[in-house]
Amino acid sequence: MAGPYTDFILTDEVLLKLADQYNLSPQIFAQLKKYYTRIPFIKDKEYLLSLFMTFGESLWDGVDNYSIEKVNPNTFDYYDPATNNEKVKKESPILVMNTLEARYKKENDLFQAVSKGLMHKAELYMLNNRISTMETRLNDPIRDIKNYTIILKTVLRLAAEQGKVHPIYIDALSSQCAKQIEAITSIQSGLQLQMDMVKEYCLLVKKHSSNNYSLPVQRVITYIDTDLTADLSLKALSDSLNINPSYLSTLFKKEMGMTLTNYVNKKRIEHAVYLLSSTDMQIQNIAQYCGIPDVNYFTKIFKKVMNKTPSEFKEEIR
Repeated sequence: MAGPYTDFILTDEVLLKLADQYNLSPQIFAQLKKYYTRIPFIKDKEYLLSLFMTFGESLWDGVDNYSIEKVNPNTFDYYDPATNNEKVKKESPILVMNTLEARYKKENDLFQAVSKGLMHKAELYMLNNRISTMETRLNDPIRDIKNYTIILKTVLRLAAEQGKVHPIYIDALSSQCAKQIEAITSIQSGLQLQMDMVKEYCLLVKKHSSNNYSLPVQRVITYIDTDLTADLSLKALSDSLNINPSYLSTLFKKEMGMTLTNYVNKKRIEHAVYLLSSTDMQIQNIAQYCGIPDVNYFTKIFKKVMNKTPSEFKEEIR
């Protein structure tokens, strides 16, 4: 037997009319609405019929002596408000309030942990408070887990923003997560993605939080990460920020513990290591992608940072 389902949308107005018609207590209306919003809405009955026929063929392959029947509603006992209305267990408003307050407090705990990059604390929260264990809102469990994962992504995005991560980094991770969410095919894969997202956002905060840096240094770091092939000289960066080069140089070294030139070279060589490890690009092309057109100068800087030439590094990888 399949059901219940509706062939029209049960709006608040319809439910209120029915509640009034059957003299239902206003105190149970919230539960009534919650129940009926979960019932599947099937507009096309022919679709349902085709579904049953396919199901029958799967169960009784080659047998055609089965039929589909619609049960007469008159064979069921109707709800009697006079005898049952007071027997319905009421959901205390205070209990609802306390439950919601507890849930939002827990979400805030996760928010604070991620905003500080505290991965262990955030993972512990996820293990004890699976978002997927919240109430079922739709008849489709996959859509439900996707929706709750989208909610989690929003919380994580705002937490990273609170952790002083530049939007350019948040947006890149958010876009990646959005694609992964739509690719969820099971409850288990959704739960795993939720845990992975929490880890990724904690790492993002750890790596890119600018909490301890002044605004000029924050902007310089972001600019460097955005495009390693750009002109990242002290003059170019100070001109883009409209501040004195000497002041920027002193400020950057004080906050970062190294000169601006050394920091730029470090980031470029880190990217070179990634390209050498993950691609078959020629070293000359890699130098271009790292913003150092002169391959000899690129080799010199690479050896200074890594204590070996790019060719030696690539040979070791192989």
